Amino acid sequence: MSLGRKLTFLKSNDFPYIPIVIDRELRNSIAHHDFILGDRGEIIINDKQVDIDTKIQEIFRLGKILSNFYDLIILKERPEDEFIEVLCSILDK
Repeated sequence: MSLGRKLTFLKSNDFPYIPIVIDRELRNSIAHHDFILGDRGEIIINDKQVDIDTKIQEIFRLGKILSNFYDLIILKERPEDEFIEVLCSILDK
């Protein structure tokens, strides 16, 4: 199943948080070797340098979101509204 279908499934099932963070262009370019490595090791896609530090921070934010989701909903059986409050506070940072 394609990444696009998985992200569409998440959005259509009221879980839009992961699709916001996923950079499909970056993922597809790397998966299909459609990028250039610059002289200093930078990643260049479509003639633009990718800010890999920002991308890594986004991945860590996603991990934090999923960890909070697990803690609030699964372990503590808290209502989804509380999770959404925590999620919003994370996304604002």
